[in-house]
Amino acid sequence: MRQNAYFQINTKNDGLYLKIFPPVDGGERVKLDDVLQRLKRLKISLYDEHVITSVLGRQTEVLELKFSDVITSPFEGDITVTVADDQMSAVARFYCESERSRDFTRESIIRLLIGAGVKHGISEEAMSEWLEERRYCEDVLIAEGTPVVESTDAYITNYFKSAFEFAPVFDDFGNIDFHQLNSINNVEQDDVLSILTPAYEGVAGMTVTGRPLHPRRPLRLTLKGGKNTHMSEDRLTLSAQCAGHVGMEGDKVVVYNVYTINGNCGAATGNIKYDGTVKVKGDVLTGYSISATGDIFVEGVVEGASLDAGGNIVVTRGIHGQRKGRVKAGGNVIAQFIQEVDVTVEGNVTSDSILHSFVKARGDIAVLTKKGLISGGEMRAGKLISAKIVGSSTGSNTQLEVGSSMEDIEEYNRLGKQIIEKRTELRKVRPSTGLHASKPKLEEEIALLVQQYAQLKDKMDSNTAGKVVVMETIYEGTRIVISNVTYYVRKESTHCWFTKEDMDIKMYPC
Repeated sequence: MRQNAYFQINTKNDGLYLKIFPPVDGGERVKLDDVLQRLKRLKISLYDEHVITSVLGRQTEVLELKFSDVITSPFEGDITVTVADDQMSAVARFYCESERSRDFTRESIIRLLIGAGVKHGISEEAMSEWLEERRYCEDVLIAEGTPVVESTDAYITNYFKSAFEFAPVFDDFGNIDFHQLNSINNVEQDDVLSILTPAYEGVAGMTVTGRPLHPRRPLRLTLKGGKNTHMSEDRLTLSAQCAGHVGMEGDKVVVYNVYTINGNCGAATGNIKYDGTVKVKGDVLTGYSISATGDIFVEGVVEGASLDAGGNIVVTRGIHGQRKGRVKAGGNVIAQFIQEVDVTVEGNVTSDSILHSFVKARGDIAVLTKKGLISGGEMRAGKLISAKIVGSSTGSNTQLEVGSSMEDIEEYNRLGKQIIEKRTELRKVRPSTGLHASKPKLEEEIALLVQQYAQLKDKMDSNTAGKVVVMETIYEGTRIVISNVTYYVRKESTHCWFTKEDMDIKMYPC
């Protein structure tokens, strides 16, 4: 069995003797530094180093030579301990006791380790093995720290699309493919909606030096169920109480009942007001309305009707408002075409064409499919309006407005109109009319309106966000407004985009 060489410092009547035990089966030889460090720990400074070197040079047999005249009592065995940088392990190196000295015991080993700073994780197995074999001048893994068992964060697995993005799919001809919207998260009664895997509080650890190690605090979550959902007793599983359409209201999971009209929304159904999602397999006829807290899906045409959805509105065959229609959505609107209708959405508007309509979108307006035409009416978007063709060769009155919020634009226009009205009223004040006493009050009101108007104008002047992109043609007569700067298209242009720079609108090729 392989074994390192080791040494013994013995005390005799005439001094100190160094005894060397040679290595076995290719073990390591004793190094001079090992002996000198041992002498230093024993506080022995008077010795003949040449004798020590001579003995170390002859490690082929047991050999003992006197190297010092110092007379002292026998030395007990010793241990040097090396603690890892992370303090998670300690290696001990045992040095032989003198002849006639007490042997190592389990208790003496523990005492020496504690004296060296090792207080935790001392291996009983390693000590027992060493006490049985007595292998000196070898490194022994004597202690290991207790590692931290790390905490794990709670997480929720949703078995539905919790953040559905209305991204239309286009077919090979550039049309919106209404068959691939996948916009309804249908569920059946008792379907599992969400499962919570709770947080795991980790277990503290400790280094071999006795320093505690604390796990991080885990993220804790709770399932939150809204209407038509059922929570398990352990609050780890959320299920549907009924069949319907699952979605999110803030951080709550809700199941909307889907109300389906198999034909038209008209005389046979009357107006629809529903707490959930409405699906119409036919048309929505002129004069009728649908109001839903969820989404509205229409497979046919919406005529001069009113649609109001808390979520998204999808109209497969388009909207022909006949100058009577109103569409309002808390989400997005997708329709094959939009014609002669007022549309107000919190999200984006996507269509093949928009004709003679007033469209306000807090998000973007995209008309880039087959026709890609915007002609007539006003378009207002938060940041981007994109189309293939804008305006017409006959000079239809078309306005595209981006940049400022809808609220800022409406307030700006309202203030401007109010200032004109108040100034007109002020000009009518004459002493003969008996209204002369109201003049100071009118002047004060006008001054306040002018101040608010100027502040809002400054805000809009500093706003350079917003872009209009035309992939094919924009016709003469189109008006572009970015924030509060207006640009009139003087001649037909192609493949261009418009942006605001300082107090001007620039056109660039694309």
